[in-house]
Amino acid sequence: MLFSYVFMYLFFVMFNFSLFQFFSFFCVFVLLMSVDLEKFLLGFFNLNNYLFLDTISGLMIFLSVFIMFCVYMMNYCKGFKKDVLFLLSLMLVFLCFCFMCNYMLMMYVCFEIVFVPLMLLIMYKGASPERFSASVNMFIYTFFGSLMFLLLLLVLDISYVLILSKVILLCKNGSYLFLMVFFVFLVKIPMYFTHLWLPKAHVQASVEISMLLAGILLKLGGFGLIRLFFMFDLSLMWEVVMFLMVLNIFGGMVISVVCLAQVDFKKLIAYSSVSHMGLMLAGLLSLSVMGQSGGVMMMVSHGFCSSCLFFMGNMYYERVSSRNLVMFKGVINLFPVLSIYWLLLIFINMGVPPFMNFMSEIILLMSLLKKSLFFIFFLSFMMMFTVFFCLSLFLNFGHGMLMEQGSMQEDSYLDLIIINLHLYFLFIYLWKISFLLIF
Repeated sequence: MLFSYVFMYLFFVMFNFSLFQFFSFFCVFVLLMSVDLEKFLLGFFNLNNYLFLDTISGLMIFLSVFIMFCVYMMNYCKGFKKDVLFLLSLMLVFLCFCFMCNYMLMMYVCFEIVFVPLMLLIMYKGASPERFSASVNMFIYTFFGSLMFLLLLLVLDISYVLILSKVILLCKNGSYLFLMVFFVFLVKIPMYFTHLWLPKAHVQASVEISMLLAGILLKLGGFGLIRLFFMFDLSLMWEVVMFLMVLNIFGGMVISVVCLAQVDFKKLIAYSSVSHMGLMLAGLLSLSVMGQSGGVMMMVSHGFCSSCLFFMGNMYYERVSSRNLVMFKGVINLFPVLSIYWLLLIFINMGVPPFMNFMSEIILLMSLLKKSLFFIFFLSFMMMFTVFFCLSLFLNFGHGMLMEQGSMQEDSYLDLIIINLHLYFLFIYLWKISFLLIF
């Protein structure tokens, strides 16, 4: 632990963070590094009924801290404004509380308020006038969709209690509440038919906001479903669950086809996230241990992969000054090192072994095919179209005549460090695969 404190102090001095940002990072870092801190907090402050920390919460908090750390690193040389730093730090604090909440009202508050700094950052750091309409669309989808969560809290407050661990014991026969819970989180994931706000938000947001949105905030929906699934006896409404599974798999296939027609790389990566989250959501709906484990692994691996894809796409954008894939032709001749990393990320995104995405997709496919072999038709087409748009994405970057010379900006060591950090955590499971033992 002494090494951890020294590291945090050096990090504070080197990056010249304010006291508030250092304190937030310090609290979360110690929480992850110290095993006894949880017992200390829950015992001394008597927070057993309000906060708890398990494997899934630890993974989500670590992912949040890591991506926020990368966001701070990539803006170290550019310089952050204090109000932007404050909003990012505030978002990190509410994210960590949301992942640790055992009290449903507190979870609801953190779940919703974390999108307020996001909308402010989109409006503040966006470049085009359409950023206001993108923020309004996100507000309408997320906040009005979450009214069902508030209604659920009112029902539980009247009939049961709001402590999550006790609700799980008391609400076993409340299957009629499932659709209310599901509607809340499908907007955040987002599921097919409720995803229209996501591409607009990514296009208008800066690269930092896109990394946070794809890497962390889209995982709130899956995390909430995992937390609340065990409240219900879904065997009483198996037909509805099967319909939702088919809808998510079919939606993932359709979105994969939509990706083939995209020329804006940010829209393409955003639609790719919708396709992957559809497969993850279908695996969670299988209600099996294998589906739950594969869903958690998919959330973690997609968090690292999508964040790095947006980061590398922005590196090309800074050198070519365009998001159009046609303008990226022949870039491999200018930046061969970045092209190698880009090819590796494309392989990870399409689920090539031995990366973490491959393992998560295999586990999810096995959990779905155990429920019904009918799914193999849609899953085959979805995987085929995923390979098509991933390969076309690399070909647009790597081959063809150079359309524009661009700025011959050298590869920054800090940029390469951020890329390698993402790739390290996508490889680390090869040495210690503990995701399968989550449940």
